[in-house]
Amino acid sequence: MIRFPLALAAAALLLFAPMAAAAAETGDAGDLLPGAQDLTPGGVTQIDGNFANSSDVDLYRLCLPGGGSFSASTVGGSVVDTQLFLFDSSGRGVYGNDDEGSSRQSTLPAGDPLTPAAAGEYYLAVAPYNRDPNSDAGPIFASLGPVLAPTGIGGAQPVSGWSGRVSGRGPYRVVLTGASCVVPDSTPPTIDLRTPFDGAEYLLGEDVAADYRCTDEPGGSGLVSCVGTVADGAAVDTSSVGGRTFEVDAADAAANTAAARNVYRVVYDFGGFLWPVRNPPAINHWRAGLPVPIRFALDGDRGRDVIEEGWPRVAQIECGSRAEPASAEPARHPRWFRELAFRKRTARYVFLWRTRREWAGTCRRFLLRLNDGTVKRADFEFVRH
Repeated sequence: MIRFPLALAAAALLLFAPMAAAAAETGDAGDLLPGAQDLTPGGVTQIDGNFANSSDVDLYRLCLPGGGSFSASTVGGSVVDTQLFLFDSSGRGVYGNDDEGSSRQSTLPAGDPLTPAAAGEYYLAVAPYNRDPNSDAGPIFASLGPVLAPTGIGGAQPVSGWSGRVSGRGPYRVVLTGASCVVPDSTPPTIDLRTPFDGAEYLLGEDVAADYRCTDEPGGSGLVSCVGTVADGAAVDTSSVGGRTFEVDAADAAANTAAARNVYRVVYDFGGFLWPVRNPPAINHWRAGLPVPIRFALDGDRGRDVIEEGWPRVAQIECGSRAEPASAEPARHPRWFRELAFRKRTARYVFLWRTRREWAGTCRRFLLRLNDGTVKRADFEFVRH
């Protein structure tokens, strides 16, 4: 049998191998992440490289679209005995292989349980036989042969070096699938939440339709979900008073997520204090010692608990001042009048505020806090009888 030198045999294999969109090793690719040759700018289906010496290891940086589509194989493209290892973006082992079947070449298969499902940056190492990756804790792979997970004692840590006896040298070819080298979409979707807008106040029972949109960036992986507290166009909750949070969550096919949160408040339909009380900026001139009928409407009977506990309150202020008082005391009502009454005939609430004669010549601010969180004000200047 005629024997060809090893280098000529390898060259013949490369010459007659199927044509592919090849990337060539530039100089000597490094064996650790900082020195890896970057192949991410464009798609690659083939890598042609060379083991410069019997301890050489070459590392290539790839971008994978995920979905288990990646594969790498030196079968039929190399004479030198190879090993293949895939690492994630942090340098931790994903899977490896020494011999594919009866050959001395290697394959990292697609569709294997260990094949990357997530898109992202990865590092492919091509090593001659018996050059195995280690982390600071020890070997990353316990043994090689079939496709293996990083179950060695150092398998949980990133690659930091290589060990094992030196082996063969010469050219190699790695044929790839699922190595599109398109940088995965890392931009989250955009959420335009128009209604309810942040800080909005809506009346109790008001018809408010949700209005929001989710979009993915042009050329992105595509929007897969856009879910709000209620569907776009559906009624926003205004069934009871108080603060509310409206949420919208979005996700794209690359597992990027986004969230929008708008806070709104549902309030009573309070049209201001009714006669005889005048609303700000007017000043009410009132005889000291006479009770003040505080009347207001909330568009119907809303129950007797519409006022927050501990309210109304009264604060002494400087006459003509618009500044908020530093303190206030509970407003009193005459003993013969219940704290808060609702007049069905007029659909009005009434609180009878008891005043004192000694308030003559001073000013007070009446403060009413409803259980929707809003505070209503009216200013009084008290005069003598």
